[in-house]
Amino acid sequence: MGVSNPRALCPRLGEAMRKYVLGMEIGGTMIRVCIGDDHRKLYYIISEPIDFSHGDQGIASQAISMIRRCTKRADTKISELLGLGIGAAGQPDEANGMIHNAANCPWKSMKLPGILSKELKIPIWVRNDVAVAVYAARKIGYGKQFSNLVPRWDAAMTIGTGTNIAIMYEDTLLLNSRNESLEWGHTKLNTDSRYLPSCGCGGRGCIESYISGAGIRTRTIDMLLERSRPAGKKLLHEPILRETMLRVYRKKGKDVRPQTLINMVHAEDVFAAYRKTNGRDKLSAKIVDDTSTYLAYAFASIIGSYPVIPYVEIFGSVALNNPKLVEAAIQKLEKDTIRFCNRDLSKQKTRFLVTGMQDIGLHGAVELAWFELNR
Repeated sequence: MGVSNPRALCPRLGEAMRKYVLGMEIGGTMIRVCIGDDHRKLYYIISEPIDFSHGDQGIASQAISMIRRCTKRADTKISELLGLGIGAAGQPDEANGMIHNAANCPWKSMKLPGILSKELKIPIWVRNDVAVAVYAARKIGYGKQFSNLVPRWDAAMTIGTGTNIAIMYEDTLLLNSRNESLEWGHTKLNTDSRYLPSCGCGGRGCIESYISGAGIRTRTIDMLLERSRPAGKKLLHEPILRETMLRVYRKKGKDVRPQTLINMVHAEDVFAAYRKTNGRDKLSAKIVDDTSTYLAYAFASIIGSYPVIPYVEIFGSVALNNPKLVEAAIQKLEKDTIRFCNRDLSKQKTRFLVTGMQDIGLHGAVELAWFELNR
């Protein structure tokens, strides 16, 4: 952000000096780094695609280089920062300085936290990427509206490439004894052997395989492949594939085999086809409608399992880019309660709210650091 020197922002003349930490977000393809202050502001955000060519040490070197560039812009030293909060896909293994089990990522385990700890020599805290979001939700998100409730519950949910939920009770994040957060997204939504979409975790029929971007992509590809058997090149006229072609090649008319194009489909192509045809394209309309139904079941699962939660702050690319999907799911849930949830929703207080926060992952990483420092 356009600030030449964070020290220049520090209050003077008798007021306390501001304090700073580092925040880091690690996904399947990108690393993001920033400096955050104790007034909930972020500075000097740097984003880069992860370079996998030199393994864990190479990724660590890339991350350290980004941190050094960030602190150089801030005219400060790493040693002057109070710590580093990291939100990462997968589950942290703090005892061994590892991150494990990152579904939907080209990496499954990574030694990054351990390497960073040795190199940076500042305190480091790591949580799952959805888990850190709940720290942001409770401090600068919708949690502020519910902060006076006793006892206090906060929750954050992602509907992006994957899906998961994180929950905090008072000042305690729901974790197991190894500091691993919930894996709600890999709860089975369906076990019908007639069709079980594959999930990034290696299983089938998970909630994630029905409502996430990766799940929408898998189901769309399966439907298109089914259509391709008799259709052949006529399949290229499918609105979803036209959107895929525009996204990949930036123009129509590219000579490409239908099966090749099918494998390039993303969830965003489905929603683009649905919007451009005003829902008249039957395939994209079915996928969008099915997804909102599955999402209603997912919301019902949360309500049934955690009925005391007052709100769930929702983030992730699918939800942020398609808020009407969330609205449709809530409407279905409220209209036909018995179908989805054995509970009187007129007395149920849980609200599902798409976040208005930008950079919720980085905010969450910074809030994790402040939370641990203030314990």
